[in-house]
Amino acid sequence: MKVLITGFEPFGGMPVNPSQVIADSFKATTIQTNFELDILSSVLPVDFKESGESIITLVKENKPDLVLAMGVDLAKSSIELEKVAHKNLEYLSSELLELVDPHIDLDTLPDNFYTNINLDVVLERVVSKGGRTIISDDTGMYVCNHIYYLLKLLTDSSFPEMKSLFVHLPYPYPYYIEEAYINPEYKIKDIQEDVIKILSEILQLMIDDHLLS
Repeated sequence: MKVLITGFEPFGGMPVNPSQVIADSFKATTIQTNFELDILSSVLPVDFKESGESIITLVKENKPDLVLAMGVDLAKSSIELEKVAHKNLEYLSSELLELVDPHIDLDTLPDNFYTNINLDVVLERVVSKGGRTIISDDTGMYVCNHIYYLLKLLTDSSFPEMKSLFVHLPYPYPYYIEEAYINPEYKIKDIQEDVIKILSEILQLMIDDHLLS
């Protein structure tokens, strides 16, 4: 099974983006499975056009079974599993849509795409193992939502078996930014461990679904 994990570069004056740290950490992280697992990681620019081109290219070149995309949201106090991607016509350029699929009709695109992963089951399993996360239906309208929507377009148009999920991370200690945004009890190591739990449970759910189908 092939998994693509993405994070974002720092932006808005933050010295470190935890999504980049965690995405990069998977280059040296081993997840124990009873099946062959190939994890690719990439860090995206915080730019609508460039990140859009990057995620489309990464998916088309690597054809992952699962994409776990991550970003940071300073308003979040815990890890949030995003269940919906919203259409934002301001940044869905004809060039990007052409890269996804030349036959896409902008006028017929849905307002929302929903994740094709059973988040209720994932949440229950992660929490039962001590993970701290919740489900969210508000991905926002920034670059995080933008690439999530593009991932769903890719699934809808060309990769029907591909699963994808966007995960928002809080800003952890000890990285410094405005004090109000930091939870000193939530360290980067804690977030990394919870992301591994999330990924592991999604993979197990995919295997379970495959065995039942």
